[in-house]
Amino acid sequence: ASHSDNCAATEAELVRAEAGHVAAMQAREEAVAVATAELTAAAERLAQLEAMVGGFRDRVERHGLDGLEEIETYEVLQLLGVTTVSPSALAREEISGAALEDLTE
Repeated sequence: ASHSDNCAATEAELVRAEAGHVAAMQAREEAVAVATAELTAAAERLAQLEAMVGGFRDRVERHGLDGLEEIETYEVLQLLGVTTVSPSALAREEISGAALEDLTE
């Protein structure tokens, strides 16, 4: 093969490599954008949950356990690691924060 043929082949390889590089960089940028959006959404959700937990703690500190409804009692039990009690069982037995209040006295 002649020198000009070799140069043309090398130039074609460089063009293909550059196109592959551009495509890879675009795919990377898209993946980073998706991951950034997912992280932002997760951070916002975490902030919401932290605000809810903070509000819950404030209510318990102000009013004690006695004022908790059955579902809130269930949530407290979940936070304490008690996972064997269902919300429906608490509702059926009418176990609310008052029962927790009695247990902690």
